[in-house]
Parts: sequence; structure tokens; C-alpha cells
Amino acid sequence: MGKDKEIKNLVIKRVFDAPVDKLWNAWTDEEMLKKWWGPFDFYTTIANVNLNSGRKTLLNLTSKKYPEYGTMYSTWEYRNIIFSKRLEFLHNLTDEQGQPLDPTEYDLPQDFPQNQLQIITFKDLGNGQTELTVTEKDWVMGKTYENAKQGMEESLTKLAQLLENKK
Repeated sequence: MGKDKEIKNLVIKRVFDAPVDKLWNAWTDEEMLKKWWGPFDFYTTIANVNLNSGRKTLLNLTSKKYPEYGTMYSTWEYRNIIFSKRLEFLHNLTDEQGQPLDPTEYDLPQDFPQNQLQIITFKDLGNGQTELTVTEKDWVMGKTYENAKQGMEESLTKLAQLLENKK
């Protein structure tokens, strides 16, 4: 009897004390992305943003604390962009030129999602607050899902701290 793996979307909602335009800018501006993208103890030095449907953003992620992980690269290939409201992209692990790599090249499990649809929505709540929803489709439940959730939550905490400092 085979075991079916449980598939689940990762959904994180967070309210930021910042207007929509500042949050949108944090996701679409190269210099802003470099200041917050990645979990604690990781940082981004490359954020080549091409915010056009069908185009890609190339990002890297590295850590001085965990040099054994090396530098990892990924792309966001945009599918749908609604200014200040929604970003939809396919996420892939890549090499430094943006060419897709098998997850095992980064010592990640084979079931790490490839061509993963991610949807970022921005909802203006008024009074300078924005609700951000991050949806990452089709994760296999388990440790990789939990690590991805923790990493995104940490990234969003860094983003909240950055926006707080920009007031």
C-alpha cells in the first residue's frame, strides 16, 4: 500500500503599519528587497528586478553564519501583476544566471517545489495599514514546508522592522 503525500498551500497573512505603496515598493524595488529578503541570519546581495509579465527577478540568498549553505539563487517569473494589489509569479531555484536547477543541487529534498506559483496580495486597510497575504502553492507537508513557513515569517518580520525604521 503506497503512501500519498499530503499537499498544502502555505498561506501567511500579516498586517503592516505601512501604506500599500511602501509595501509594494519593498517587494518590487531592488534596493529595498536586498534589505529584508531572506530568513534571519541570511541576506540578499543580488535582486535584479524585471517587473513585467513573463519576465524574471533574480535573487540570491547567503549567510555568514551558515557558510556551509553557500549562495543559493532563485527566480520569480511574473505571471500577473496588478499594481499595488497583486503579484503572481513562478518561483524556481536556479544557478547564478537564472537557469533552473534541481533542488538536490542545493542539498534540498527532491520534493522541494519547482515552478511553484506564489501569490502576494496587498490590501489597503486604511489608516496607513496594509494586509499582506503570501500564498505559496502545493507544498508537500513535512520538514521542508515547516522550514519554508519559518523562513517566510522571518523575512516578513525583517520587512516589518525595515518599514518601522523608515517612518
